[in-house]
Amino acid sequence: MYNLSNLEPKFKIFLNAENISAVTARNYLSDIRHFLGWLISDKTYEINKDLKANISLLNSKIIQVYKDHHLKTSLPVKTINRRLSALRKFFLFCQKESILLDNPGKKVGNISLVKKINKDNKYKTTPDNKINNHNPLLSKNSNTVYLKQTPKLFSYPKTFIFLVFIFLVGSFILLFKSLQTGNPTHVPIIGSTQDGKRYLTFTGKFLDSLGNPISSKMDAIFKLYTEPAGGNAIYTSSCIGENGAITPDVNGNVRLLLGSDCDGKPIPGDLFFDNPNLYLGIALGSDNEMEPRQHIPNVGYAKNSDTVQGLNIGNQSLTVPYINENGDLLVGAPRSGIRSTFQSSNFSISSAETVTIESADIGDVILQATESGTIKLRTGGFSDSYTRLTINNEGNIGIGTLFPTYGFEVNDDLKITNGNRLILASSSADPSGENGSMYYNIQSNRFRCYQGGAWTDCFQNNEKSPIGGVYNGILDEDLPLTIIESELAGLRMKIKNLQDKLDDIEQNTINSVSYLTSNFQQLTSNLIYVREKIITPVVETTRLETQEINSQGKDLVVNLNTTTPNASSILKSEEKGPLAQLIIKGLEGKTVAAIDVSGNASFSGQIAAENLLINKDATIAGNLRANLIESENISQLADKLTALEETTNASTPEVNDAQKITSELKTDMNEIQKLLADIKNQPLSNPQYYQKLDNNGTFEQLKVTGSSNLFNLSVAGSNTIGQILIENNSILSLAWDLKLSALGNIKLFDDVVIISKDGNIRTKGKVIAEAGVITNKIEALNEDGKVSINRLAISGLTIDDKYVSSASSGALIAAKENYKINGISTPALETNISTAGDALIPAQSQELIIYNNNIKDASLIYLTPKDQITNSPLSVSKQESCVRTPELNEENKNTSGAESLNCKPYFKVSINSPTVTPLAFNWLIIN
Repeated sequence: MYNLSNLEPKFKIFLNAENISAVTARNYLSDIRHFLGWLISDKTYEINKDLKANISLLNSKIIQVYKDHHLKTSLPVKTINRRLSALRKFFLFCQKESILLDNPGKKVGNISLVKKINKDNKYKTTPDNKINNHNPLLSKNSNTVYLKQTPKLFSYPKTFIFLVFIFLVGSFILLFKSLQTGNPTHVPIIGSTQDGKRYLTFTGKFLDSLGNPISSKMDAIFKLYTEPAGGNAIYTSSCIGENGAITPDVNGNVRLLLGSDCDGKPIPGDLFFDNPNLYLGIALGSDNEMEPRQHIPNVGYAKNSDTVQGLNIGNQSLTVPYINENGDLLVGAPRSGIRSTFQSSNFSISSAETVTIESADIGDVILQATESGTIKLRTGGFSDSYTRLTINNEGNIGIGTLFPTYGFEVNDDLKITNGNRLILASSSADPSGENGSMYYNIQSNRFRCYQGGAWTDCFQNNEKSPIGGVYNGILDEDLPLTIIESELAGLRMKIKNLQDKLDDIEQNTINSVSYLTSNFQQLTSNLIYVREKIITPVVETTRLETQEINSQGKDLVVNLNTTTPNASSILKSEEKGPLAQLIIKGLEGKTVAAIDVSGNASFSGQIAAENLLINKDATIAGNLRANLIESENISQLADKLTALEETTNASTPEVNDAQKITSELKTDMNEIQKLLADIKNQPLSNPQYYQKLDNNGTFEQLKVTGSSNLFNLSVAGSNTIGQILIENNSILSLAWDLKLSALGNIKLFDDVVIISKDGNIRTKGKVIAEAGVITNKIEALNEDGKVSINRLAISGLTIDDKYVSSASSGALIAAKENYKINGISTPALETNISTAGDALIPAQSQELIIYNNNIKDASLIYLTPKDQITNSPLSVSKQESCVRTPELNEENKNTSGAESLNCKPYFKVSINSPTVTPLAFNWLIIN
């Protein structure tokens, strides 16, 4: 009827975003339907227009008429006020949808529920003739407003009892309805009694870490603090034990009256007077106390009217600001500000007309977007489509665009008004550019344009100004461009007519003159046309174009000498250059042959001839290929090579003998080393057998100048051999290097460490390098083995092995095709058995599936973005290994069908919000 179907779903979403309860949202929708029906009945709504057009015509006068219409009826005041509130909320939604510019409901206020007491102390009722009950729970002194009873109403006991009964029944219904359909909230409500005790109504919802409601019995402890964090509790209420624990409903909802339920310990009323700020801390089960603590509204507990929450009225620090007689809200504290601390919420400053931000004296006005925020200037609406100017986090300014990539980017026409100048940047050399760039070159005094991938001069003539290419002429005195163009067009027409006349004269001359003989010393003409031939003894020209040159029965001579007596030239001697050459040019004007005056000839191609006779020297820069070359030098060289070959053959036996002697020397050396080893292992002979020696001989100094053979040598102190010092358990080289060498391997620590001659080190233990290992290659010990790396920190790692393969690309599957094949409506990438690779999330997408057969339950997946991410991080939102345990019956037969499950291992990469451009990243699978 009202064509509300296209706006009502959006209005519901808007109400949910405003945290409007379900009951209130339902009432708001009903009130909007009623208002549209009234517009139609009042002839304000035009049937031939759509809903948006009718709403755009609404103003405050129509809303006032709608309010007056309700006042004439018997509707309750609360219903009228609710409908007015629904209209204001609906008009705010229309503003954000760019249907309305202003909210017409703001100028029409609600109806006051309570009016002042007159001089006769008589209580005036509300327009609906109903008395509102005052709730004493919201004040300590319970300042109840007592009504002046009229004798006529309460003089009859039955009437009084009936009214009391109706009041009790109504209160019971309201209490029952609030308990059944009350909206859960996490903000406690403060109540009080006549004896100075206080109570807190707490409603909430218990959820586990996965977001599932908790319905089982659970211990809970509630504490009141004076600080949002830390400090000691000033009140504690425990709901623990079999009888005291909390039991939520099936949806996890909980409703408690702290101070009465659980342990029944009331809250002292002085807590709210002595402490202007109170915070409720909650601990469930064995968990720690939840964070943050819940702030308790405590506005109604000011001790007197001079202070609010214990703060005086004023404009200094720790005071409550106020609006003065001029309508100004003054703040006199240093470094003051208005700040919204609610996370993930917008903060608005609005005005019915103009909003002015002004700084005093030399102060600055700063608009700052912290972190990765953007400064946007809008006119006419609330969405990004109304953004006129944008300043992003990199300092780029955009007009008509939300994502400027240059310092100043305009998505519209740019005009310089008359009399003003456009000054371009100047440079002495071409900078880096892109098509469409332009600058002024101070070296060449020209404008330079970047077009077709290169810098070129924009115009052919030098510009008038030498600095920045600024036009410094007088616009009023300069000749308009249109006049110059018209004169050029006329000049081109005259030139064409003159050319036509010259062509006619030339053609007539060719047709009429058959033979021309001239005795002039010099004849000058642009073009001379001759039908048959020109007979002259000498033709002197700088360029001759012809198809054929024939001889007149004699030799055809090309003379490059300019000193012949028959050669007459008008050139002076000082104007003549070097000796000329006979040059033959081929394709693209390249020289293919040249002959100078000395007879030297050069050819760029091949020379094909049956016989080639060269009297003197010939030089070849490249390769010379021929079947047979005869030369005296070559013959002599061949004879020398033959003699050298005979000498080599004669010396071959001597070389073989030398090699044989060398081999025999090596054999003798090995036998000597073997003999020395045998002598070392033989026991020492008894010297008493063949001579008498003194066993107790003692020498202070023993010096052996010749050779000495010792079977066993024991040295108690140090031993110096050449530049080697052996002392205790150390070997020290007195030179720079200590060299260890062996014919075979060097074995250390009972063959635990072996160093081969080729430099390989083999150890049976671990190799520990505290400063790190620098190498270009790590491979397994055996060909079929694997390399295990524990606690790996990856930084610049390249893995190239048969066990690890990297996929730079794969088969990309669109979301629609992936849904047909695998039942998942998400873009995908088929990588088969690769364990590393790169991929990208398409533009305007939030996730990508990568199919890979290496995915296991214990697999770890690492992601590294290639570009900088400003909106949301990469994450692996799902990992599917397709490993299923089949269900077996008593006969050990599979009954679950797990073996025929059509499943492909994959993992899903996600971001929180889609990107404008594709997002590239690298991925790596471990285990």
